[in-house]
Amino acid sequence: MLDANVVLSGLFFEGRERELLKMALRGEMQLVVSEEILLETRAIVERKFSEDAGKRIALEMLALIGRSAVKAGYAPAHLRAAEGLIRDAKDAPILAAALAAKLDFFVTGDRDFMDGRVASKLRVVSPKGFFEAVA
Repeated sequence: MLDANVVLSGLFFEGRERELLKMALRGEMQLVVSEEILLETRAIVERKFSEDAGKRIALEMLALIGRSAVKAGYAPAHLRAAEGLIRDAKDAPILAAALAAKLDFFVTGDRDFMDGRVASKLRVVSPKGFFEAVA
């Protein structure tokens, strides 16, 4: 699963995050996202990149990601568990979806997910850490 910050970086900037998106779209890995990740990414694109020439393309790519990725949902029990693990309450639904999906990796740049309590339940890595782990 790719967190919103990774998807956003991949849409607008060259680097590891973009390579992750390319790998997913080429079918080299199974991309998992939650509805919350898609909505958060879209809101940020609309708000922060409103004047960017690449905005339209980024939104089209995000729609493609939304159509091609596996959608992770969660049960109330997953949300309660996530709320007890994560500092920022707005991240609880994303963590709940990640826990429910039983992921190989949760790729994020958000340090809150790298807290020991979260990391004990889920393999959380940065984009760099992902490429190091699969090398």
